[in-house]
Amino acid sequence: MLRLASLLQIEADLRSAVDRSEIQFIAANETHRILPYEQIVVWQRTRDGKPRIAAISGVPDPDQKSPFVVWLTRLAQALHRESGDSAPRPLDPADLPDAIAGDWASWISGHAVWCPFRARGEAVDAGMIVIRPDPFAEADLSVIQRLADAYGFAWWALDPRTAKRAVAPASGWFWRLLKPSLLVLFAAAMFIPIRQSALAPAEVTPRDPVVVTSPISGVIESMHVAPNQPVAEGTLLFSLDRTALRNQATLTEKAVAVAQADYQRARQKAFSDPRSKGEVALLAAEVEQKQAELAYHRELLRRAEVRADRPGIAIYADARDWVGKPVTVGEKVMALADPGAIELTLWVPVSDAISIIEGAEILLFLDTDPLNPLQATLVRAAYEAEEGPDGVLAYRVRARLVDPAARPRIGLKGTGKIHGEEVSLFFFLMRRPIASLRRTIGF
Repeated sequence: MLRLASLLQIEADLRSAVDRSEIQFIAANETHRILPYEQIVVWQRTRDGKPRIAAISGVPDPDQKSPFVVWLTRLAQALHRESGDSAPRPLDPADLPDAIAGDWASWISGHAVWCPFRARGEAVDAGMIVIRPDPFAEADLSVIQRLADAYGFAWWALDPRTAKRAVAPASGWFWRLLKPSLLVLFAAAMFIPIRQSALAPAEVTPRDPVVVTSPISGVIESMHVAPNQPVAEGTLLFSLDRTALRNQATLTEKAVAVAQADYQRARQKAFSDPRSKGEVALLAAEVEQKQAELAYHRELLRRAEVRADRPGIAIYADARDWVGKPVTVGEKVMALADPGAIELTLWVPVSDAISIIEGAEILLFLDTDPLNPLQATLVRAAYEAEEGPDGVLAYRVRARLVDPAARPRIGLKGTGKIHGEEVSLFFFLMRRPIASLRRTIGF
């Protein structure tokens, strides 16, 4: 009864073991509760398939370079190669190689039993060598076999590779069908229709703005309106430097006065000298020319002050960027836009371009309010790509907001999500990888 209680206690300790080092300790040091012995050596097989000494009774950490451990390692390797089954068997020096049998008496004074561990009727990659002075009876070999089965099952249970195969027979069919079922579901999921979409940088821009350009060449003297300032029709927007124009107009006025004086003198002289009548027509033409030049310079003076020809807001960056800057005829200075007439401008990168059709749905996520997207409808998309504001080759897309009451401020930026046609989930996921692969391999 005492041996049975000890056996049950050892099996309980094995069930509570958390790793194989505990199994090695129990086999090397707790077996004496059931079987008397002088020493037990526990070996385990390494990744290269060769046994090594893992534990020795009474030795916390065996030194792999000590002579005794080196001889035991050679013994275990020789027995591992020669053993054809997993049953315990007594060792006879006469059955061992001469190189190992010659040192038998130096290390073992008595008898030994070779016992591989077993689990589920098969040997595992571990075992033990039991050494004692007295011979082993058949009853002792039966006890050793019982212990080897207990140690082997615990060793097998703590192996993650084999533990995964320990599935209850009742649920085995489920695990056999799980993998193919998942593959079928995955393949079917690839045909699920899903809408294509593309993300692009977006900006709120004016619709049909009036471009204000410089009417003449010159230097901007001052900007009279601030950026984004509302202006009425006729409001002075900016003025050019008029110093040279005033001087030219003054000189032209004096030239007109001189020409008129010469013309009057020639008329008076013609009354007394008929030969001078020919000069009157020539001087009259010269007066008209000077007067036309004066009108031209006065028109340039008037154009030097640029006024708004419609109400709106002045759109430009900063007044300090323009004051003192020379401009040419037709160069854009600012734009006038109706704050209520707005549209969205999106730049879709070429790499993200999808099939875009007129009327496609667009969601605008403004950076100032990303949680409340605005709905818009695509109006037109450019056929040719051009360099965008960020230097990336992209297609320009314009859209209008669906809600006329939504009037975000011109100039706000965000991200636009353009919805395209429905495609399969496989095409949605693999479109860009396939395109990249085709660019790489050429077909």
